[in-house]
Amino acid sequence: MTLPFNQATRALQADREWPTLWITASVLVLLVCWLVWFLWAPVSLYETGSLAAVTRRGLVIAYFPTTLLGRVQPGQSALLRVEKTEAAASLPTQPALAAVVLSVDTGSTADELAVTLATLSAQWPASTLSSGYPISGSVTVAVEEVSPAQLLWRSTGQGVDSSAVLLGSTAP
Repeated sequence: MTLPFNQATRALQADREWPTLWITASVLVLLVCWLVWFLWAPVSLYETGSLAAVTRRGLVIAYFPTTLLGRVQPGQSALLRVEKTEAAASLPTQPALAAVVLSVDTGSTADELAVTLATLSAQWPASTLSSGYPISGSVTVAVEEVSPAQLLWRSTGQGVDSSAVLLGSTAP
């Protein structure tokens, strides 16, 4: 007497485990790689300000909102994007110039920070510019590096320091 599922039983016995193991191992390796990226890959956060002037020594003055006090710090890298105007015709035609933040001071008004930057380009015509040479454009400063996990944590509101939040109507 033969079993009703004789062919199915033989097929299951002859089944190889290797393709299943390879697929499972590949999925696990991809999952581990994604997890490593998610937890440790650096993602730069940038803040943007406006260019104001070039000093005689070739330093660039830019303005940022005062809310960035403490985030924009000396030594951070920056990119300058100068708008081409008639006044800035002698400046380099590069789309962006590398720079570094030298100092951060409170600006002439209470709502802005004056940031002094040094360009890293040899083409910047420092000797041909007069003090206070006006330029327009933007400057982008890399203020922080975080992981994708930290970004996700912050976007949920869980990574924000809540000690400054006052509950109720009483003020200190």
